[in-house]
Amino acid sequence: MPPERMELGSFEEVHNGVPLKYRITTTPPELLDVVVDHMLYHFLPREPMCSHFKLHEDPPSRQAIEAVWKEVTSQGLALVAIRDGPEPEEERIVGANITFLSTKGSEKPEVIKGTKFEKVYDAVVVVAERANMYEKYGANEYLSAFGLSVHTDYHGYKIGQHLLECRKPLCKALGIKFTGTVFTHAASMFLSKRVGFEVLLTEYFETFEIDGEVIFKGKTGPFEQSGWDFS
Repeated sequence: MPPERMELGSFEEVHNGVPLKYRITTTPPELLDVVVDHMLYHFLPREPMCSHFKLHEDPPSRQAIEAVWKEVTSQGLALVAIRDGPEPEEERIVGANITFLSTKGSEKPEVIKGTKFEKVYDAVVVVAERANMYEKYGANEYLSAFGLSVHTDYHGYKIGQHLLECRKPLCKALGIKFTGTVFTHAASMFLSKRVGFEVLLTEYFETFEIDGEVIFKGKTGPFEQSGWDFS
């Protein structure tokens, strides 16, 4: 059974003179599908790796990543930001981070294989392996993530930053030693360093290879495997 919903922080930020109050919790079962829908709409077309392959326009890949998000979110560890208001919670989601427990030796889900999404998934796994995540922090499991997104109507309220910061109390509550993520967007790379992540490995899209193949042909710029040790 997933752990019970955890309240991880309440925040009030002001952007362009307009205040916003919101809280961040783990995702309860009743919000799982809504959070995944949020990611499909706000994350998939904008994340650099996914947008490179236009996964949002490729039904098999879209279905595969939706299935993976639903599977890992069912652990009950994904983070969701919910603004204050009288509407039902499912109408007030302003951000999400699909955090989940990554265990050493876990296998690739079958649903991924044979899709464009497989290239993105393999890239993320290979970068984590090259950074020696488990060996670096001396643990067989850690809080990983597959996507962080903020609702396009609520940029400027530090929602992404607070989602990253809330990994710390979540890990502490679960007794997890560290968290790690492949950050691919300039904004997320900047925020990760601000809140306390350390860069373990930097790769470049134009030279990144798996088995001798350049994966992101025609794309340039860095992406990073970062970690945050709470021990």
